[in-house]
Parts: sequence; C-alpha cells; structure tokens
Amino acid sequence: MSGLEFLAPIFAGAKAIMPIVSAGATIAGGAIAAQGQKQAAASQKAALDYQAKQLEMQGKEEQAAAQHEVFQQRREKELALSALQARGAASGFDPTDATGLQIGEDIEKYGTLQEMMAAYGGKSRRAGLEAEAYGRRAEGNAIVSGAKSAAMGTILGSVSSGFARFSQEIPDFTRQGAYRYGGKYK
Repeated sequence: MSGLEFLAPIFAGAKAIMPIVSAGATIAGGAIAAQGQKQAAASQKAALDYQAKQLEMQGKEEQAAAQHEVFQQRREKELALSALQARGAASGFDPTDATGLQIGEDIEKYGTLQEMMAAYGGKSRRAGLEAEAYGRRAEGNAIVSGAKSAAMGTILGSVSSGFARFSQEIPDFTRQGAYRYGGKYK
C-alpha cells in the first residue's frame, strides 16, 4: 500500500463530475466567443459609421467648393462683359451694334453654361460621396447582422458539443446485473 488510497474516492467523484464540468466549460466558452463576435462586429460598424460621416462631410465640402467655383465663373463672365463694353466704347462702337450685342450674348451663354457645369459637378460629387457613405453604413449593418448569426451558430455549436461530451461520459446504469456473452452476471 502506498498510503494514497484515501484519494481514490475523491478521484472517483471527480471522474463523475468532470463530464458535467467539461460540458459547462464548452458551453461557456461558446458564449464568450459569441460575445466576442458581436463586439468585433460592433467595432467594425462604428468604424464604418465614422467613415460614412467623413464621406458626408467631404461631400458637403465638395458642394461648397463647387459653389465657390460658380461664383468665380460668374465673376469672370461679368468681367468679360464689362471688358467688352469698355473696349467697344473706347473704339467708338455703338453699344447697340449687332456685333457687340452678339458677342455679349455669346459670353453670357458660355459663362452661364460654365456656372451650371460647376454647380452640377459639385452636386454630382456630393451625391457620389453620400452614396458611398450609405454603402459603408449598409456594410456595417450587414457585419452586425452576420455576427449575430455567427454568434448564434457558435452558441448552438458549443451547446451541442457540450452535451455530446456529457452524453459520452454518462455511466450506463442499465447494464448492471445483465447477462453478457454467455458468461457470468456482473
């Protein structure tokens, strides 16, 4: 005798409880992993929402820059018309001369077209950036939705694994006293 025989009942009790502990740890581990998946998705969504806000701000800046360009085009148009009148008056042309009026009309049309193109460009760039921001937010929502599904799968998988471990280790009490292999009763 080694003197450690008193430990046998402790190990026998531990052997009986270990499947339960193992199953519980498997389930708890799955729950913790699922929570980690949700937190990672929430962090990614927050980052994508931030990027979306940045894109929206950039879109507003693009439209403001385009508005400035519209004002600059209008100023250049007015300067060109003023220069046309000044040169015409200095050279002795009549302000109601058909040629001078036609040139002034062409300058007006071209300048207005430039203003409209600048305004459209700003609106178009803003719309593109806002669409990209919408896409980033949708991506964040999809990540969160996917993480919820993945977390549920993790939880169900860990529960399944935990119960599988527990069921493998449950002693079969129905076999006690059964007649086996033509031998003796055990």
